Amino acid sequence: MKPLTSVSTAALLLSASLAATAAQAQSVYIKQVGADNVAKVEQSGPGNGEGPLGGQIRQSADNAMASISQAGSDNDFNIDQSGDGAHEATIDQTGEANLASISQDGAGANVAEIVQGGYGNHASITQSSLLLGHTASIMQNGSENGASITQTGDGNSATLTQDGDGNTANFVQNGNGNNMAGVQTGSNNNLSLTQNGDNLGTPTVTQTGGSTLSVTQTGLAPLFPGT
Repeated sequence: MKPLTSVSTAALLLSASLAATAAQAQSVYIKQVGADNVAKVEQSGPGNGEGPLGGQIRQSADNAMASISQAGSDNDFNIDQSGDGAHEATIDQTGEANLASISQDGAGANVAEIVQGGYGNHASITQSSLLLGHTASIMQNGSENGASITQTGDGNSATLTQDGDGNTANFVQNGNGNNMAGVQTGSNNNLSLTQNGDNLGTPTVTQTGGSTLSVTQTGLAPLFPGT
């Protein structure tokens, strides 16, 4: 692991946007250890990065990329990237009082994206890979939705879309090559999807209002159906 190399670069990336909003209270903290890491933050509006989660990027990897865009007020974010993988993390927040967190670790190149619009939404993605990276995406629009995706193993994929108010979803993938997807529209849906095994897949689970569903898949599916 190479020594700290890009604090000055990060400062330059932030200087223009922070100077333009000097009259508005905003906070950003970036710590980079390793080689060729990239951190980009763009903020407009008061109070971003000032809440309990703050506005933080920590990279202790090589070739990691973190990109933040916040337009609104009182939005917080946290990105933590470690291991040998060339991880990619993207957070895009518009609205007020949204919280987004991404944690990536391992040798595989993990890819995670959180997009939030509205008020009081919470989203988190945690990825830990051994060889092949995971992909995960959370899209939230509305108010007070909560979502989390946790992935361990190799090569898992998960996508979640929430469009409404008061929806909650929890996705967990343990194993290799698993796929899951969920869509929540309306209000007060509850969804829990868990996969323990390899090459498991679910059709897209869709909830349209006030429903609760919990699904657990366990076992091994063939790489090539019919074999």
